[in-house]
Amino acid sequence: YRDEFNRGKMMKTRKSNAIRHVVDDVIDTLAYLWMRYTQAIVALNWGTFFIGSLVCMIGGAMLQFAGLVVWLVLISLLVKCFSRENKQSDFVEMNAGSVKEDEQT
Repeated sequence: YRDEFNRGKMMKTRKSNAIRHVVDDVIDTLAYLWMRYTQAIVALNWGTFFIGSLVCMIGGAMLQFAGLVVWLVLISLLVKCFSRENKQSDFVEMNAGSVKEDEQT
């Protein structure tokens, strides 16, 4: 029992743990996607947001993903309500930075 515990402890602390690197990459990717999603939602004006939400809810109901789409719309609404006021300029600056990086490579 102790040997198994010690082996597990070594797996957690070993620097060349491939699974840990994969998990770290997945977490970093999810954090990046969440950041991009929230910035895109914040940059939308309210009319576009409500029309997009309505289209998503209709499409989700047709595909029988109504519960998932309702949660997505509610989370998006909360993000939009509790965001900063200087929203559109941040999204435009972020996209301009990514275009400049693409042009340099």
